[in-house]
Amino acid sequence: MKNKDKDISAFGSIIYFFKNFYQKLKELKLPQKFIERQKRIALYTDEGSSYESRLSFKFNLVKIIFVALLCVFSVFTLIFGGRALSYENVYYMFKDINYISDYNESIPSSLSYSEPFNNQDFAQFKNGLAVVSDREYKFFTLTGRTTLMNGSDYTDPRICTSDSTALIYDAGKNDFSVYNSFICVYSEKLEYPINFADMADDGSFVLVTRSKNYATSARIYNSDFEIISEYSKNDYIISSKMTSDGKYTVFMSLDSLDGDKKVTVSVLRNGRSELYSSFVNIGDMPYSFEILSNDKIAVFYDSKFVIYNFKGSVKEEYVYPSTLTYVCADKNGFTLAFKDNAINSSLLISFDENGNQIRLVNLDASLYSLARHGNYVYALCEKEVLRIDTKWGGKASVPFASDGGELLVLSGGDVLVCTEISAYYLDFN
Repeated sequence: MKNKDKDISAFGSIIYFFKNFYQKLKELKLPQKFIERQKRIALYTDEGSSYESRLSFKFNLVKIIFVALLCVFSVFTLIFGGRALSYENVYYMFKDINYISDYNESIPSSLSYSEPFNNQDFAQFKNGLAVVSDREYKFFTLTGRTTLMNGSDYTDPRICTSDSTALIYDAGKNDFSVYNSFICVYSEKLEYPINFADMADDGSFVLVTRSKNYATSARIYNSDFEIISEYSKNDYIISSKMTSDGKYTVFMSLDSLDGDKKVTVSVLRNGRSELYSSFVNIGDMPYSFEILSNDKIAVFYDSKFVIYNFKGSVKEEYVYPSTLTYVCADKNGFTLAFKDNAINSSLLISFDENGNQIRLVNLDASLYSLARHGNYVYALCEKEVLRIDTKWGGKASVPFASDGGELLVLSGGDVLVCTEISAYYLDFN
């Protein structure tokens, strides 16, 4: 929490600065000197040329006003944004300028990670690719330029990203780090191991660990790396996600009640100590959950999904036709994949954010990965990648022989298949 007295003192300093600045300007008598100078110029050039002298006077006056505004803007920038003007930020800004001369606007066909690694994790970062493994971290721009490459000694590295930073941690270990495009900007070692994490678009993030007195404990940080909320439970938090604006964090926890499964979904308003809401389901095994638009949460169980609002009221419920194998979602809806073991095929069903079914597609092939972006669903199969239009039903495909991999759709709509050694761009046009 900010110190109120400190804020008042800073404001007073600003007023004092501009008051002194104004007094100095008055002592210099610049307006009077400027007018006298313009009169002398007019008399020197042509006493009868009043139009030119007035025009010259106005142009010079505009120039002085612009210079004054620039000075005021610079002062305010240094006062209110000085904390962000670090040596590292300025250094890497100039470092990045060096790339402009050989900047290639075309997108490469693939991005290489140098050699095969184990325990890889992928994420979109600033419309490029971030990949972490047990040997290195590597950040790529959309056009394939490497902005960061660090060695890694993590055993099971994981990454989640915001609009400006990336959080990297070792699942089951104590430490984590936050990076911008070039360097580590924050790191910390916790007392207990980190189970998982999530990050909002504004740079705030949540870490789920445990504590001395509780089975699981969550710490919510703001974008300045300050802890703003803590939440602990005796049952086990198995998943946690933040809303994109960073205002809420949603937890899913698992426990037992009278020999049956008890799933609890809890909503915390970040910055508060008490829960915003909490609701329970008895008997169903949880698979995962997603935060949708309009303050809705889709919870996927082993036999059905249920859509709740943030208060816990049920808005929609759907029983699965067969075994659930994949879930992919964004703020506009979600797509589920169901396995048909008898004929080795998959059934894809897409839903909007209200849980209404909008598209059903049969795939006569093994499915390795699923992704969504806007109206499109992408499916990585044995010999191709399919793009399915959930609105109009159209299909397009790109040949791609694979026995696995992960689909990743960047914010600009570019599609990548991330394998062990390289990421490949796909062109559906």
